[in-house]
Amino acid sequence: MSRKFEDYKADVTFDVWMSGGNVDSIDMDMVRDYYYSGYYPEETANSICQRTRSEYKYYDEQYE
Repeated sequence: MSRKFEDYKADVTFDVWMSGGNVDSIDMDMVRDYYYSGYYPEETANSICQRTRSEYKYYDEQYE
């Protein structure tokens, strides 16, 4: 992997963490897709956090 991608991945991880997201839930294949599509790390982190929140919401709704 290129150094640029490693920096991008670190930025995404940091942004997810700063947003209160779970850094263990980051899908690196998705990060790689966003990287090659030209998204900014903040956009990728927002997408990851939204996806994670919707998964938790779905889980919570199943067990209410």
